[in-house]
Amino acid sequence: MATRVPREDLRGGTGRGGLAPGEQPGVRGHPEQSGWDLTTLRRREREPWFDPAGLLLVEDDDGLAGSCWTKLHPPGDVGEIYVIAVDPDRQGLGLGRALTLSGLASLAERGATTGMLFVDGANTAALRLYDSLGFALARLDRAYVGEVRP
Repeated sequence: MATRVPREDLRGGTGRGGLAPGEQPGVRGHPEQSGWDLTTLRRREREPWFDPAGLLLVEDDDGLAGSCWTKLHPPGDVGEIYVIAVDPDRQGLGLGRALTLSGLASLAERGATTGMLFVDGANTAALRLYDSLGFALARLDRAYVGEVRP
């Protein structure tokens, strides 16, 4: 499966490919990306856009520290940071920045000239990070809920 060693010194962590049983590239506690298991991962790998070169994993002495999964959108000039995650116990160490930069470098090496990502508007730390890296708001999505009555 997967692959790129991030260029930055990740405080002793190393890049590697593949996931051990039970490891998840998703975000713990995120409504769309938490709770991934090996079946979910394998299903995503069967998507036509899947490229193992776009899955970056970082581990340290305690296991999987973070991941950045990227994908190219046809015709290939737009690359997306599809899922990026840092283990909550390792947040604040600069891994999110390093993973984002490594993911963008991976996309550029595969032909992307524009990078994009989606982020929850309540994730203020991520918003600050992406703003500091020069990302600009392209669109704003909203989700609404309401009670359904018979």
